[in-house]
This record gives sequence, C-alpha cells and structure tokens, in this order.
Amino acid sequence: MNLLFGCLYFAVSLYFALFEGVGACLAFCYIPALLLFRAVNGYEIKAGIPELSAINVASMAMLLGMLLRVNKKFTFRWRLVDTIVLIAPMLTIISAMSTENVGTTYENLHTGYNEAMKQIFGWIVPYFAARGSFKSERTRLQCLWGLIASIFVLTPFALIEMRLWPQFYYQVMSRTGLQLMNDPLVMSRLGYFRAQVSFTHPIFFGDACLSMLVLVLVLAHTTSVGTRNWLVRVAAACVAFEIVCSLSFGPFFGFIAGILVFLLLYYTTTARVMLVPLSLVVIGVVVAITYQLAITPLPDRPRDHSIDDSFYIRRMIIQHSWPLIMNAGWFGHGRVMSPDDLKELKLESVDNAYILFAMCRGWLYAGLWVLLPLLVGWRAVNGIRAYKSSNAHVFPLAVGTAGVMGVAAAFYGVWAGWAGEPYTMLWLITIGFTMSLSDMCIEAGKSAIEVPRVPQMRMAGHTALVHA
Repeated sequence: MNLLFGCLYFAVSLYFALFEGVGACLAFCYIPALLLFRAVNGYEIKAGIPELSAINVASMAMLLGMLLRVNKKFTFRWRLVDTIVLIAPMLTIISAMSTENVGTTYENLHTGYNEAMKQIFGWIVPYFAARGSFKSERTRLQCLWGLIASIFVLTPFALIEMRLWPQFYYQVMSRTGLQLMNDPLVMSRLGYFRAQVSFTHPIFFGDACLSMLVLVLVLAHTTSVGTRNWLVRVAAACVAFEIVCSLSFGPFFGFIAGILVFLLLYYTTTARVMLVPLSLVVIGVVVAITYQLAITPLPDRPRDHSIDDSFYIRRMIIQHSWPLIMNAGWFGHGRVMSPDDLKELKLESVDNAYILFAMCRGWLYAGLWVLLPLLVGWRAVNGIRAYKSSNAHVFPLAVGTAGVMGVAAAFYGVWAGWAGEPYTMLWLITIGFTMSLSDMCIEAGKSAIEVPRVPQMRMAGHTALVHA
C-alpha cells in the first residue's frame, strides 16, 4: 500500500511540476505532504534514491520541473543566504563521510552519496523552489490556498487529540492500510493531551505551526486576497490555536520571541538597524547561560511533569552533552544518535537542535544555523529601508523575519531539524519567501517607483514591486 501511495503521489506531483509549474507543485503537493503525510512511511526501493515518501517524491517532481526549465531566466539574484543553504549540505556530507564510516573508500563514498541524496531532496530542492517561485503572484495565491486547506484539515484533529482522543490522526490514517511511524507514548501536560496530529511529536507540531502562521500572513498580504479575508483570519486563528494544542514550551518561547522581533521591526523605525546587533547580544547571552548551566551541579529532579521538571531535563541534556560538544571538532561525531549513544549519555533524547548539530555535525554546521536567521534579518531590514513609496511592505517583511527568528529560537528546545523534517522545511520555505520579498523591495526602491498613498494601493499583489 505504501508503494502504491508513493507512486500515485509522484504521478500527481509530476503532473503539477511539468504542466502547472514548479510553484504549483510546491503549493499543492509539497506543502500538503509536509503537513498531512509526515507520518506515512516511504517505500524503500534500493535504487540509489531516498525512500518514496510523499515529501521525497514531491521534491523529485519539483527537481524534474526545474531541470526542464533550466534555460529560462533566473528569477532571483544570488545572495549570501543562498550560498549558506548550499554550504550546509556539503558540511553534512563531509561529516558523514569522515565520521560515520570507517570502512573502505567505496563504503565512504556510498555514505556520502546517500547523505547527498537526502540533502538534495530534503533541503536544496524545496528551498530553491520556494526562493524562485515567490515572485509570481499566481504561485503565492496557490501556496496560500494549499496551506489554508491543509490547516483546516489539521485543526479538528488537533482539537480532538488535545481534549478527547490522543493520536487520533494516526489511528484514522492507519485504517487506510498505510504503514505509519508513530511514538506510542501518549504525552500530556496541564491536564490535557498534547496534540501531534500528522507529526511524530507535539514539539514538532508546535514549531511547524509557528511557520504556518507566518506563511499565511505573508502570502495573504502579498496577494490580492489580503489579511482581511475571512478565510485568512480563520486560518490564522486556527494555527494560533494549534500552537496552544501542542502544549510545548519551545513553540511558546519561539512565539514570544517572534512577537518581540515583529514589534521591533514594525513599530520602531529608528531601531530597525539594531535588529542584528541586538540578536548577536541575545545569542551571546544564551551561550553564556548555556555554559553556566553546563558547569553548575544539578539539584534533585522534581519528576512531576511540571515546568521545573521540564527545565531540569533541559539542564541535564546540556550537562551530559557538553563533553561531546567540546571535542566535536569542525565536523562532529556523526549524525545518528542511537539508543546506545543516548544510553551512554544517560539521556532519553537530546531536545536541543544546536547542541545536537554541534555534537553530530560539528561546530561549523551549528554556526551556519545560527548565522542564517541573522542574515535574513539583515536583508529584510535593508528591504524595509530601501522602499519608501509605501509602508505596506513593512508588515510582511516584519512578519517573515519574526517567524524566521522565532522558530530559530524554538530550535533551542527541540530535537535537531535534519533535512526533510516538516517543521524545518516550513522554516526554510519561510526563509526563501522572506529573502525573495526583500529582494523585490530593494529592487523597487532602486527604481524609485511612486505608489499613491491610498488604501486601495496597500501593496495587494505587490504589482509595483514586480514591475520593478
């Protein structure tokens, strides 16, 4: 059944990629695959390509669609962020070949090839599909409606799972005959079950909802739909409710951090230039606190599923992982944290992406993840300041940047977002959209386009920017 599902999803994705465009495939196949079919196991065909999961086959279709249009004009200018998005997979390949296999040269090359396939289909293709397709308002509309439809599917399941029936989505999907991955542990907090729907953990679901909320607002504001549309407002409210349903402190913290970034960019004109310096200060403070937690002896654990108990676990993760972080080197100890590795660390999980990146992939890789949101913020600030004929572009750029930085903050309390993880890829798509929007605003600012200051010209469709 899983093989049939993968083949059918590939056929549909290929149709959209070839006949409707890569952007349509992103909107109607890839994004729904991230949100609705994460738990469906992909079929292994042992042919040198990743498993035939919905996410992978949609990426394959988008890659074929891009290759057939390779002779067309590049739709965006290459930026430093795009370079980093390419360097990060290269570091994972080097790390995999140098740490995960001590066999023959052929075995090392095979390890590198497998990792390269994962990075191409689970990281590079989705990002550049989003980066290149945002300039088309038609694609933005398609992504908006595809996202809203998926949100409306997930919301009732999230409500049911939180209050009545945990893991209800998994149980419904398993009745179709598909084989699905699932954590059998039912998690609860504050007297409620923690919703996870199509994701395999409530934290993953909460982090994904942060990006979904941002994408809905950015896409709606940059099209003729607008943020006053009732479907947009209902979808945004549903996603905000789903963040609550996850009952995860990481997404809550990311949401608060995102709001602070939004307020700084949207309301404080003179302080926008301070976004990156302030972010660097915050990063320095977090590093200092992390170091202090790593060297301070632990008290007795509460073991009552309270906030104090959750904070204790985070401290324990830092302390037990710190020796491996210190000697991880440039390329880390290897990606996979097996049950034996966790047992040696006396941990059940390592719910801190940056710690896991440093341990497994090395200091360089972890540094790139820290650098990405800073560069996006710097570019967005330039976009806000460059276009002066209207202030309507400030809202989507502020929301996009807030989402990128908010999710980056939430990664401090979640298992590492390896390539292909839905909550990571939604974050990466948000980066691609925010970067392209920033470029459009900067190009429009250079052209000195005058936009009448009337409500009807609130930037609907970004017509003036596209013509630039």
